[in-house]
Amino acid sequence: MAVKKKKKKNGRKPVVPALLITALVLIVVGAFFVIQYVKNPDADSMTLGQMLGFKPSEEELHQQLIDETLTISTFYDGISIEGIDIGGMTVDQARNATSELSEKMRSTIDMKIVYEDLSWPVDNSSFTITSDIEDILVEAFEIGHSGDREADFLEVTALGTNPRDFSITWDIACAPGQELFDDISAQVDSPAQDAVMTGFDKETGSLMSEPDIPGTMADIEQLKADLAEAIASGNTTGQIALAVKEVPAAVTQADLAGKYMLIGQFSTTAKKDNNRNHNIKLALESFDGYILKPGETFSTNQVIGERTKAAGYKEAGVIQAGVSDVGLGGGVCQVSSTLFNAVVRAGFELVERVPHSWPSDYVGAGMDAMINWPDSDFKFKNTTDSDAYIFTDFDWDRENGGSRVLTVSIYGTPIYDPALRVDLRSEKTETIPQPEDNITYVETMYEDEVAVQREGRKGAKYTTYIQFFDAEGNLVEEKHLLNSTYRAISTKIIVGTMKRPAASFDAPVLP
Repeated sequence: MAVKKKKKKNGRKPVVPALLITALVLIVVGAFFVIQYVKNPDADSMTLGQMLGFKPSEEELHQQLIDETLTISTFYDGISIEGIDIGGMTVDQARNATSELSEKMRSTIDMKIVYEDLSWPVDNSSFTITSDIEDILVEAFEIGHSGDREADFLEVTALGTNPRDFSITWDIACAPGQELFDDISAQVDSPAQDAVMTGFDKETGSLMSEPDIPGTMADIEQLKADLAEAIASGNTTGQIALAVKEVPAAVTQADLAGKYMLIGQFSTTAKKDNNRNHNIKLALESFDGYILKPGETFSTNQVIGERTKAAGYKEAGVIQAGVSDVGLGGGVCQVSSTLFNAVVRAGFELVERVPHSWPSDYVGAGMDAMINWPDSDFKFKNTTDSDAYIFTDFDWDRENGGSRVLTVSIYGTPIYDPALRVDLRSEKTETIPQPEDNITYVETMYEDEVAVQREGRKGAKYTTYIQFFDAEGNLVEEKHLLNSTYRAISTKIIVGTMKRPAASFDAPVLP
């Protein structure tokens, strides 16, 4: 009997039941979402976890709030410019909305600038007006649009309680040029006048000066600001009071009193010679009150000028070519020598100084300064950083026989220690022998006639020192100042060569 083999069953599971189960799950889930949507129409913004009942985290809620806040590409509510609300506007819309401010600024200007009894009209043609509106638009739009979500969120939410109102800065400029402001300055500005030395009080030795006078200057920058403020406030028809600034003098009387002092002074006694004293007075007056600027070199010849009749000089005793003579301007060398002694005591730099042919009788040897137009000069330089003032005086010395005394005083900032007294000392270092007589023979004189045209003398060399003494009269320091050479001069003799005619005797006439 044949045995039948059993067929094996197929190992695959049925597909239909699995599909039915899946479909059933989808139907249930779909029904759930339909029910949730009916309950909450905004369910499309909910996450699946929220729909399924899962509770979101605080961070998720915060990020969701940021997403809901930062949603626009325009200006946010709460932003304004000069009171004009630009919330919800684009940049172009905001620019148009604020353009009326510019038009207001550019409106017809009919103003007047006034100062004392002066006035200047101001109209629209006198100005161009610009502003920083474009910068403000950029700054305002940055609120909520910087790209930093957290910072933008904080700025935008703060607008609800603290709105931002931006102010425009206006800049007013004169156009087409500065003619208005230049005209104002030309009529208002006045320079300050410095205090100046006028002399010194011989009795007290104190400085005398004219007071300083402050100047005035139109404050153009303040005027521009006042005009801009007036126009910005709509006050385009009023008056603007011109602001002026006081300009202090560069040198006040207090400056002079505190800064300047008598730094050099010297006096010599004049001879009793009217013409000579006239020349001395004229020369002294030429530089009385002279202001020597820092670094300036004083030329005695140039300041006094050529000694001529036209300049008022008279003939008096002079030394020419080593010979005492009479010439225009005699006595002026005593002025230059007196000035020299005041200058060395002040400490100024000696630029040029020439001694006389022989020592003078009004100053010591080695302490003179000869001038002769135009070749010999006495020059010195102000080596301080301040002005120096030179004053002269020519007065009677009634206590000593009625002679006149000439004095040169120099005020300035001290070079030497003011506590020390300055003096000069000279010593002869060499005697120069007198040359042989200079004899000239002339046919215009008889052979037994002799005339001394010039007396000869020995020469000498001197060294001059500057000395410094303390209050007790003790010598503190001595320094070499200069050397002087007084040349030897031969006696100049004129001898005649013409023979005298023989003596003749006439016969007596008989009666």
